[in-house]
Amino acid sequence: MMKILTALLILIAPLAPAEGQFYFRGGYMVGSSPNQVLNGLIDRYNAARPWMENKMPTMAVMHGPAASVGGRFGSFTMDLSWKRLRQLNSAPEMDTLGNLVNRDLILRSDNFNYGLSTDLFVTDVVSFCGGLTVDFNLLSVLTQLTGQEKRTLGSTNGFGIGAQFPILVHFGGGVGIEMIPYVSYPFHNMDLYPTLQELDPANAANLPTDGYKQTFLNYGMSFYLRFGGFPE
Repeated sequence: MMKILTALLILIAPLAPAEGQFYFRGGYMVGSSPNQVLNGLIDRYNAARPWMENKMPTMAVMHGPAASVGGRFGSFTMDLSWKRLRQLNSAPEMDTLGNLVNRDLILRSDNFNYGLSTDLFVTDVVSFCGGLTVDFNLLSVLTQLTGQEKRTLGSTNGFGIGAQFPILVHFGGGVGIEMIPYVSYPFHNMDLYPTLQELDPANAANLPTDGYKQTFLNYGMSFYLRFGGFPE
């Protein structure tokens, strides 16, 4: 995480005004997407295997580490952030030899965000801000059977926009905690037809190849320990 913070700081330094107060923060985040198309394919997987007692759960909540650096100048805050979200679900499967194995299904996302926020409410202890982000997202769906290599069933990357609402609590001594509700909307989608072919091969050949694209709108909350850059 320190390498990521250092790289982000190098990127943001030329963009921030000379009088800006730099800060960095690290923590964890939890996010969710509607996932209607992907979860529909998971339902197909379960329906095609009625013998399974333990069904494959739907994709609902992703989580993972987050880090960012920023600069505060006046009532505005500028930051560059990195976030890695992941959810892994598992269920039984039959391999080509008829042996019972385990199937992992993984939804993974790496996000790089540039954010600009302004103060909406500030006291000596608490501040509340609102702002916008420009996002670059890398998203993939992967699977792995017991004893086999992990394989990618679909991937996409591209830009998007978002909104964030940082809530900062200052403990004193340059340390505080920060909670950031956010929403991120990508301008790109992923074709999940290869995922259909993997999860329901018996029926995929009889189904149309289009209609399986999904835009992974994401919303959730980040939780940070923050060092520096507090309102004066």
